[in-house]
Amino acid sequence: EGEGEEEEQESQEDTPSGPSGPSRACSLKPQGSKLHLWYLQDAKWNEPRLYLSAKLSSGQAFCSPLAVAMTDLYASVLQEKLNDYAYYADCAGLQYSVRNTKDGLTFSCYGYHQKLPTLVQRVLQEMQNMAISAGAAGQGACDVALYSRMKEKVLRHYANARFQQPYFLAAMATTWSLESPRWTDREKHTAFEPCSQKEFDSFCASFLRQLRCEVCFSFLRPTRPIHFKNPKSFSFSISTTRLWA
Repeated sequence: EGEGEEEEQESQEDTPSGPSGPSRACSLKPQGSKLHLWYLQDAKWNEPRLYLSAKLSSGQAFCSPLAVAMTDLYASVLQEKLNDYAYYADCAGLQYSVRNTKDGLTFSCYGYHQKLPTLVQRVLQEMQNMAISAGAAGQGACDVALYSRMKEKVLRHYANARFQQPYFLAAMATTWSLESPRWTDREKHTAFEPCSQKEFDSFCASFLRQLRCEVCFSFLRPTRPIHFKNPKSFSFSISTTRLWA
């Protein structure tokens, strides 16, 4: 009985608690908005750090082999453009990543919450600039050299996929057989190889218009609201005091 009481006390001590009980996730979805927000307050570790993961979903991202390859290229070009901020983000204790998924793109960042909204703002601004430049006459989402380099990188990734270990290829083939639709690397390579920069610019110009954004973040309760704003694509203000249920 003594051991059972000790275990119960330890489990109660390990349970994180907030102002009104244990930490729990909250969800907000403004009416008529494409944004769905998930929030979880860290009441256990008490670190001034914020973890944010944004899922940018678009039906355009996986409708064909060419669309998947375009999304791959979009993520690569965006990551390359963000390299200008990589050093400053590292100095500020921030880490971030951009990768493509079956639904579209996933942007994740982690670090001190004081400067992290600035990094998110820069990412959204780069996405907006790519869309505006792609739709403008005589411009493009990126310069020709960057497009050629990233396209070659994506094509090389597709071509090298068949040289992986046999057990990995067998596992991937099993996954492909259970999903529909699912495009193989060979199909993506074949569809993407003759693609021109003009087609990529057209994809970038329409990509943001079809996005649905789902955001999940967890951090310590700050003294003031966190605000992320993009004047054209996304705009939302978050007050953790209101979100706590």
